[in-house]
Amino acid sequence: MLNAFYRRYHEQGLEVIGISADHPEDFAKMRKMSTTLAYPTSTLDKISQNGFGAPEGFPLTYVIDRDGVVRDKFIDVREQLLHDVVLPLLQH
Repeated sequence: MLNAFYRRYHEQGLEVIGISADHPEDFAKMRKMSTTLAYPTSTLDKISQNGFGAPEGFPLTYVIDRDGVVRDKFIDVREQLLHDVVLPLLQH
């Protein structure tokens, strides 16, 4: 769902970065799966400081506007949340 949303709205300014919190023994599987995604991905161990603190759950999504301000955060991405929270930001 997130990949389709990204493909649909990327040209309007939407950016997505997927960060995997998988265990190191699962990285190969994660890398293979990430090749099917249109947006870039990385692993949590490659991030030295994220400024967000420890995640409260997974999947965790931060919505950050064009000015770098965190506008929302939600666990378990749902299409309606993306439409309600993200699309209005793309219109600015």
